Amino acid sequence: MEKPNNLSLRLITGGILGIAVISAIFWVPSKVFLVLLSIVLLGAAWEWSRLSSLQTRVARIVYVISLLVLMYLISFVPIAWVMSL
Repeated sequence: MEKPNNLSLRLITGGILGIAVISAIFWVPSKVFLVLLSIVLLGAAWEWSRLSSLQTRVARIVYVISLLVLMYLISFVPIAWVMSL
């Protein structure tokens, strides 16, 4: 059997993740979805910190924690204020 190439693996992964995200949007309670999305975003921030030349683990941890604090603080901003921008 032939080994699948990188593109087909990415398409399969994207399809599975797309179905999972759409399912989560429609069937998971809002607070749970918010926590799941935050975990994904913090994981992406961890990977991005490596790409943005943060060399030490401490610098990467500080970067991710600062984004976590920022996400927490943004949760207190009234939605009406955001929509009026």
